[in-house]
Amino acid sequence: MKKAAVERLFSLCARHGAHKAPRLRIAASSVARFKGKLKAAFRTGRGRAL
Repeated sequence: MKKAAVERLFSLCARHGAHKAPRLRIAASSVARFKGKLKAAFRTGRGRAL
């Protein structure tokens, strides 16, 4: 009979700190898409005195 496998904590997409609540990791593609949107928004404001 084979034992049930238990996934390691690092492969579950949750980060645990010493005394902190677990934090979910954001996908790299989502971060890149968000940064692209920010770049476009900041580009439209160039040349204006804010």
